[in-house]
Amino acid sequence: MSIASQPGINFENLFTYTPMQHDIVSHVLTLGFVAHAAGLVYFAFAQKDIHPKLRTATIFSCFIMAAAALNLFRQFSSWNDAFNWTGSYYEIEQTFSNGFRYFNWFITLPLLLTQPMFVFGIRGKTFVRNTIIFVAASIIMVWTGYIGQMHEVTSSFQYWFWFMAGSIAYIPILWLLYEVYFVQRDQVPVHVVPMVRKLFFFQVLSWTVYLAAYLMPVFSFSADGAVVRHILYTIADIFSKLIYGVWLSYIALKISAHKGYQPAKDKLGAVSTGSGEKEKTSTS
Repeated sequence: MSIASQPGINFENLFTYTPMQHDIVSHVLTLGFVAHAAGLVYFAFAQKDIHPKLRTATIFSCFIMAAAALNLFRQFSSWNDAFNWTGSYYEIEQTFSNGFRYFNWFITLPLLLTQPMFVFGIRGKTFVRNTIIFVAASIIMVWTGYIGQMHEVTSSFQYWFWFMAGSIAYIPILWLLYEVYFVQRDQVPVHVVPMVRKLFFFQVLSWTVYLAAYLMPVFSFSADGAVVRHILYTIADIFSKLIYGVWLSYIALKISAHKGYQPAKDKLGAVSTGSGEKEKTSTS
């Protein structure tokens, strides 16, 4: 029985790879692992400068970084174990799966969705209602995406059906995120609002890269397409988790300073002073 007839086979398993193609995926996955491991260290130290009431978001970032780093290391190991060098190209020796990513997202996505509420001061019944919707919709979206990708080779109908089901679950997430960023964030200082608005669009754009990676078998059913998929997945991971987390933590720092939290004021002052010294140096 052909491997292509087996449900659960991702399209990466159907090709042979040149040394360059194989190594690009290995190096990209390594980059993702190192970036998130570094992010874990950053967020662990960044907490002390943020107001205790806003610090939960940064603590969540630590969990997200740890989970993402472990997943990418597992992906790296799985990729290198799956293909054997023949002397001319890499061919499949044991199956490679993207399923690890989805089970990682079961953990990280609900955390990512609830993070802004801690920073924007959303509490009480609104917080509980938002959390229930975020968790339920994200579980449905990730689960349907997982099922769909497990049929990307064997059944076009199931691939597209579960893709559409996941897209429907994405609608309430986008709607509620808009509410959080533009309507419910009434405790965000006026001077921080532009950063909050830009972060919303950055977050949505980052998640769109995941969509492109999922659809890569449609765009390019080839070894090159498989390589591009892992580049896109890793870019999306770094942008939607690490850079997003750093951006959100900076917003939390600005709000902390606005609340009069001295460590945050000192940190922002040090950053401002450092920037000013660089400008003076370049001018002179």
